[in-house]
Amino acid sequence: DVVFLSVSLRFLVPLHQEMVPRLLPKYAGLDKFRRAWLLKYLALTGNPQAQDLFASVLVRDPLDFGLFCIDGLGRIGSVKAITILGETLKNPEWFVRKRVAVVLGLCGRKESFPYLIQALEDESGQVRASAIESLSQVGKLDIPLLIKELRQARKRDTKIGLIRALGTIQDPQVVAPLLQTLSDRTTLFISIDVLGDLGFPQAAEAL
Repeated sequence: DVVFLSVSLRFLVPLHQEMVPRLLPKYAGLDKFRRAWLLKYLALTGNPQAQDLFASVLVRDPLDFGLFCIDGLGRIGSVKAITILGETLKNPEWFVRKRVAVVLGLCGRKESFPYLIQALEDESGQVRASAIESLSQVGKLDIPLLIKELRQARKRDTKIGLIRALGTIQDPQVVAPLLQTLSDRTTLFISIDVLGDLGFPQAAEAL
């Protein structure tokens, strides 16, 4: 019964410490519908015992069941889970890469930085936008590292993404590096907008 099976998630998620070890061995023997239900359940729990299953399913079926796995790995948020997600940014489908970029921000780990910076150069504007949003979320964890990446950036899309990400962080230490970007005419208007939105008085003279 699809309705009852869906509703059951609400009751079973709090019991995941007991349920996950009982359900994981059953995965291989389930039909497609029940596999989808189980992956959705495991993703909602974020239980690290499901990490290897998520990794294997993501390789075999990235476009269907893989989306549950991406969410589950994001909730687990371990270094290994982030590495698996980072590898998935090579997937040819933009909506898979976009989902990964979103989830890397939700992990709340600075280990996501290299993969999100890589995603700033993605051919899809939606993926780049999600990477900027995620960097805005996790950038507060290591602002100096984000500043260092901006100073080392060579590609325009990377610079723009990092400027926009830093421009969402209300911290005085972002002002000086953003002021330096005013000398780059390829990103000048974006830098002006970002500094204006931040509203720090020390940027007024340069603006």
